Amino acid sequence: LLMWPKYVVQDNFLSKKHFDAIKNISFDTKSNEWDIYKHKIYNDGKIEIGFQSSTGASSYTAKDIRGYGAKNRLPKEVTERMLREHKHKEGNSPLSEDDIRDIHNTYHDKMINWLKELAPEKLQHYWYTELNVVNNGKNHIFPIHSDSRDKLLSVVIYITPEMNEGTTLYEDKSGKNPKQIEWVPNRAFVFSRNDNTWHSYKADGKNNRLTLVYNLRSDKYWKK
Repeated sequence: LLMWPKYVVQDNFLSKKHFDAIKNISFDTKSNEWDIYKHKIYNDGKIEIGFQSSTGASSYTAKDIRGYGAKNRLPKEVTERMLREHKHKEGNSPLSEDDIRDIHNTYHDKMINWLKELAPEKLQHYWYTELNVVNNGKNHIFPIHSDSRDKLLSVVIYITPEMNEGTTLYEDKSGKNPKQIEWVPNRAFVFSRNDNTWHSYKADGKNNRLTLVYNLRSDKYWKK
């Protein structure tokens, strides 16, 4: 893949304790939907927990949704549709604050070192860590995208089942020259996005696809 920057693949990434804690989270995700438990850990130790689903259910308020629409410069009708479809669901995560802190404290140095290795110029912009437990329904396809610019480091850790589809990388937005980072439970796929990091993912049509997506995100002002 000529255009892709350097990336890292590391197997057996999470400890057994953390792998099992995430593997045992139960979801009732429908086959063509996705559900995410979202956890943010800020520099000052503050934790925010939320839930979001492709069904429109989320722990966001109407104000959050309007703010998201403004930040991403979405057309007004798109924001209005999101508001119409929104169904409130409490953002109670199956992971406790202690679990989240433990995961963060265990791997944070490793993540910072990967960022130093892959994109040292971004290090100064680190603001918070995002731990997202993502359950992708067996028939849901996430289209080709390059990741949003406020993601400094993107790490996808494959959790369960034993066999599924990994993440597919491409030369360009049209899907030229696909290459898959194959699915192996507890494998971490690590990259720092740029305008050429085109990728997509989907489940295999047989089983839902559970991952831990571990992002280092930037301060509000940096969108390079």
